[in-house]
Amino acid sequence: MLLAFVCQAQAQRVYPLVKISDIQTVKPDSLALCIDRPSLIGDTVRVQGIVLSPGGIAQSASGRQIWIRDIASQAGYNNLGIRFGGGNNPTTPTDLLNVTSGDTLEITGIVAEFIGTAGDGETQIAPLINGVRNIGDQTGPAPEATVLDNIGILNDAGRLNNLPTGEQWEGAFLEFKNVTVTTVTPFSAGTRVSFTVRDAAGNLIEVSDRFLAARPASGFIAPQVGDQFVSIKGINIHSKNRCVGSTGRGYTLNPFNANHYLKGASAPAIGGVTLIPAQPCSTSVTNIQATITDDGTIASARLIYGIGETGNFVIVNMVAGAGGIYSSAMPAQPDGTLIRYYLQATDNSGNVSNLPTNIQAPFFFTSRCSGPTIRDIQYTPYNTGNSGYVNRAVTNIEGIVSSSTFDLGQVYIQQQGATEWGGIWLTGGASIASLALGDKVRVSGNVQENFGMTRIAVTLVEKISSGNPVPVVELDPSVLSAYDFATNEKYESMLVRAKYTNNASLFVVDINLPSTTGQNVGQYRLGSSLLDPAAGVVVQAGNQGANNFSSLNVSYINNNRWATNLLAAPIVITPGQELAKSVTGVLYYGFNVLFVLPRTTADYELTATSNAKLAASQSFVLAGVPAQAGKVLTLLAKSGKVPAGLRAELVDAKGSVVALTVATQTESSLGLALPSVAPGLYTIRLENTASGRADVYRFVIQ
Repeated sequence: MLLAFVCQAQAQRVYPLVKISDIQTVKPDSLALCIDRPSLIGDTVRVQGIVLSPGGIAQSASGRQIWIRDIASQAGYNNLGIRFGGGNNPTTPTDLLNVTSGDTLEITGIVAEFIGTAGDGETQIAPLINGVRNIGDQTGPAPEATVLDNIGILNDAGRLNNLPTGEQWEGAFLEFKNVTVTTVTPFSAGTRVSFTVRDAAGNLIEVSDRFLAARPASGFIAPQVGDQFVSIKGINIHSKNRCVGSTGRGYTLNPFNANHYLKGASAPAIGGVTLIPAQPCSTSVTNIQATITDDGTIASARLIYGIGETGNFVIVNMVAGAGGIYSSAMPAQPDGTLIRYYLQATDNSGNVSNLPTNIQAPFFFTSRCSGPTIRDIQYTPYNTGNSGYVNRAVTNIEGIVSSSTFDLGQVYIQQQGATEWGGIWLTGGASIASLALGDKVRVSGNVQENFGMTRIAVTLVEKISSGNPVPVVELDPSVLSAYDFATNEKYESMLVRAKYTNNASLFVVDINLPSTTGQNVGQYRLGSSLLDPAAGVVVQAGNQGANNFSSLNVSYINNNRWATNLLAAPIVITPGQELAKSVTGVLYYGFNVLFVLPRTTADYELTATSNAKLAASQSFVLAGVPAQAGKVLTLLAKSGKVPAGLRAELVDAKGSVVALTVATQTESSLGLALPSVAPGLYTIRLENTASGRADVYRFVIQ
């Protein structure tokens, strides 16, 4: 009876009801010091509010993210984000997916602050599973946006947060009037776009795409630079960037309905740019076509091009054709010549648009009759880092496989003989899954930019030969300490070996990067001195998921959390540890960090210290290797005892389990019968089902 009473009391527990302003209000002197943490952080509370943005439309937490406003007040500090973070399960008795603008909710949850890779600082409540309740008799009218006089309340002309005046409007549904588009930025292979608008005083805010309504897949058409909005509305989301260590985008406006965009005067829209032939060549002129439209009429359309990386531009009038298609031509240029160009259109009202919008970084390509090389695709003279071939189809790209699905888990190829601008990432699923290190291949596909990484989505692959030497570029770790366009953009996607020119050892100088985010993403820095933790090469290992692509075949990890799925024997490194003479891997850029992705533990040139630690971490000795198919491989326990329940799996290069045995009792050794399999490299994974410890061994079957 006593137990039943306790359970009933817990089930009926009522958390304190607080106002949204009790959570959100921050003292001005704290804001002046960049301190904007919410009150009651970590507490479980109840709040009541009217739904601003409905469920199911935010591209976060599987749509279970909404914003609410206090029932009684539309003033500052009375808006709050609700972001379900518990596995994205349905909430009860009301599911966040089902709420709509105007609903009145009571939310029971934990006060938190969302810290993303940029250190966003967005206050939110993470509701309990049973923490969402509709307390209104019926849905009320959708709340109106709060009109702010100028963007300067949120951000300045450099798009930096103005915390003392802007923080009170975090999470609010806001409206700005009479603003002009200054930049338009497509990204994620053209599936997303953001743009920046300016008020009359020059203050800037990014209009971002947290919601479906702002994404091209939902029919959103991006504006042109110079377009004016009579009105634009959205949820104001904090992306901190003025404070030390924060690299966000300032406060951002996020429309959640198509009617939140009310355009005024519009500049011409330019799109559908096509080159004929698709790969310009020295033997013929290159025709350029584009679709140009306007709400009025087109007064002029021009092709503006330049030969080489520098020099004057030539202006050519484009000729109008059917369906708003305009065309012009550029003369043939010798193979290997880089050609820059952009398009410009003016309408009858004098509105001008350029494509690309940043004419300081125009379109470009390399004339080459045989088709582009990896270098042609990767090379760029502009510090955006974007390929001149993005969103274009390319054919017959040749390279040698420098990483595969069998080691790193991702396929990269490298142009033979190239020492810079020579590596590229391939995607394409089954079409590239069987490629192995040293294969020389010829691929065709579409060039994409994936958050700063150029890649080819492969549609066709041909293997030319196997067993070729895999090229690697040796660099001093200081070259890779931090991303710098002029210094290391040219090594993107190349297989590099970080090794000090004086042959000094690599030590663990920082155990968790990027440290400003508060998140462990499997990154650590190897350098020469603990006194200089910002110098040296960053390595990522053991973290493999939707946005992280590091290897599971590397032993050296920065935290035991990565050991669960690791295919190599896990070794957690420690600060100050001497680890290697060099480390080799594919150079990658992501989340504002430049880092190396080793493929296997063999990519570490181990020192005596690290080699001894690796040997000590393993519990068994493999007797009789190299082994032969059809024979029995014996595993000898260093401790003298093989525990009952020890599970031994034989895994082939594709990750398939081809043999399995389990120790039925404690023995001094365990035999594993090797099936009739093809010769090659195999893995034995040993798992102690009692302790949960797993060891991994690589060996060759002849």
